Amino acid sequence: MKMKSRFLFCLLFSLALGIGSAAGQDNAFKSERVTYLWDVTLSMKGYNGADDIYDRVLNDLVADIMAIEDESTEIVVIPFQVDVCNVFRAYATQEGKNELVNQLRSYNNTDITNTDIAKPLKYVMDHIFTADRIDYLMLLTDGTMQNMKSLYDLL
Repeated sequence: MKMKSRFLFCLLFSLALGIGSAAGQDNAFKSERVTYLWDVTLSMKGYNGADDIYDRVLNDLVADIMAIEDESTEIVVIPFQVDVCNVFRAYATQEGKNELVNQLRSYNNTDITNTDIAKPLKYVMDHIFTADRIDYLMLLTDGTMQNMKSLYDLL
């Protein structure tokens, strides 16, 4: 992983933790939510000479979901390109995880677009994160984005 991508991931993860505890409530009794922002641009599939990392990222995403043990944990997966493409939700029951994994494995996006992390992140902040849960954010991307200013401004 490139240094810039690690830095961005750390910032986003810190942001998620900060929002989760921002309400000033005791986090010891809150359920958790894990949100995955999943880059599904074609660069993830090797488009235009990029490294084809799509299957590896999908397999890592599935493994991470299947490793969640607390059944009260909400799992949200948001495929994105320049904007949110879809929102998949399930609780971490075995049935919920299996259904979610089936949806992710059958998901296929073929639109040729750029990557914009800022819009999907803003969507997560406005529509997914809530004060009643501890929110964790995982960003799955190849790290290429045309205009980083919008992301820096959001952060």
